[in-house]
Amino acid sequence: KDDTTLLLADIFSTCFGWEPIKPIRDTTLSSGSRIDPKFVNNPELSDVQFRVEGRVFYGHKIVLVTSSPRFRNMLSSKLCEGNPPIVQINDIRYHIFQ
Repeated sequence: KDDTTLLLADIFSTCFGWEPIKPIRDTTLSSGSRIDPKFVNNPELSDVQFRVEGRVFYGHKIVLVTSSPRFRNMLSSKLCEGNPPIVQINDIRYHIFQ
């Protein structure tokens, strides 16, 4: 363990010199929306649907728009038609999307 620490110190000093390395800002979402697991892929209170391999996956817009600018743009525009909006997903298998 000490050898690993010394090796890392050597690598960092070679790359960055002997100046202190600035802390890396935590980019995790601290205030992201949380959802009770019983509502994941549950049609109750769902307000958006995903179609993946012909199967439906139920979602919640508030979780999506607070977690992703891309979903915010998509779900606040006319790109998704229907009530609830239906988002067609073509690039992933259902079991992976789930």
